[in-house]
Amino acid sequence: MKIYISADMEGISGINGRAFVGEGLTEYQRGRALMTADLNAVIEGFFEAGTQKVCVNDSHGSMRNLILEDLDPRAVLISGSLKKGTMMAEMDASFDAVALIGYHAKAGGPGLMAHTMSSKHIACMKLNGLEVGELGLSAAMAGHFGKPVILVSGDDALERETEALLPDCSYVRVKRCLSARTAECAHPAQTAGWLRAGAQEALQKLQKSKVFKLDTPVHAEVSLLIPAMADAAESLPGTQRLSGTTLGFTCKDALEANAYLHAIISLANIE
Repeated sequence: MKIYISADMEGISGINGRAFVGEGLTEYQRGRALMTADLNAVIEGFFEAGTQKVCVNDSHGSMRNLILEDLDPRAVLISGSLKKGTMMAEMDASFDAVALIGYHAKAGGPGLMAHTMSSKHIACMKLNGLEVGELGLSAAMAGHFGKPVILVSGDDALERETEALLPDCSYVRVKRCLSARTAECAHPAQTAGWLRAGAQEALQKLQKSKVFKLDTPVHAEVSLLIPAMADAAESLPGTQRLSGTTLGFTCKDALEANAYLHAIISLANIE
């Protein structure tokens, strides 16, 4: 049994604002420790349930947040920002299932630090007409290889998003969102038990888990925050201007759609 984990940071236990998730900010080192602790609980749960291999992909910001020396040594870590596949780098058909740990809700709705890929650029993203966030995009990339997402963790806003998109998926709520920058947080010692049990339960339900797979080709739309960003990103071959701020494009699959979305963000990063 081989499990792939994509680890974001906003949905980690005890993290309640930007100071925890940005390099050089006041609470960032605490955020790194909290993130590593959550991942260790999940890794432990998967191994206790019979997993033979766990691969963790650090998927937040610089993608160098997890503290390797403190991470469960049974897991391998993918760390660094220049990687094909970004939040799902090195995912392939050799894995049996996927966990999305520390994720957050999509842009435009409630949720602690809710955004989609880049809070500085993206207002909304749709894949085949369905509005999704990073949860949906990562699940679609897992689905490209025919693999289910069996476990997700984060706040209560992401829980509702997960229930709608992945109704068979196990979910661990580690905090309750009170505003975009405020959360009611359980103690990490308590959430560690929840995460460990959630991983065990998710693996036990694996055979009943359904795959989230997009029809191909994938028709995508991305709405940027201001028209000037769309002006800049419209130069990407294959894009179509749908409105002042929205670009559309068609890709052969979810992997290519992810690459296009990241290219659009890079082009939209205007002065």
